[in-house]
Amino acid sequence: MATMTRTVPTRNVGMTRTDTHGRLAIRDDGLLMPGTPKILALAGYRPYFGNPKASLDDRMAYIHGQERAFNAQVQAEQNAFDVDAATHEQLIEFALTEYGKTLDVRKPVEKLRKEVIELAAAEAASKG
Repeated sequence: MATMTRTVPTRNVGMTRTDTHGRLAIRDDGLLMPGTPKILALAGYRPYFGNPKASLDDRMAYIHGQERAFNAQVQAEQNAFDVDAATHEQLIEFALTEYGKTLDVRKPVEKLRKEVIELAAAEAASKG
């Protein structure tokens, strides 16, 4: 009687990297590493989307550009006017200084907030 044997192709799963997806991580000193989730979770590493063959000076400029963009974003968020938390007087002053529109002092805060949001939407529509 003949026995049948079946060969199953094996693959060394430990050698394949499916978690990088072509990403790179850059260290604070400009060194490039594979962008695995464990490396990106370490302190001092951030995603790198620049040219992998860039010089060290270009990579350091990339890092400093990211820091400037992040600092500008944080500054903009801190300077943003919160319509929901603004008082009656703050809303009137904001509408006058930002949009040149005088709001009715006798209106309740909720209506003033709605008017300020409408003014902002109208300005955004005229720019875009």
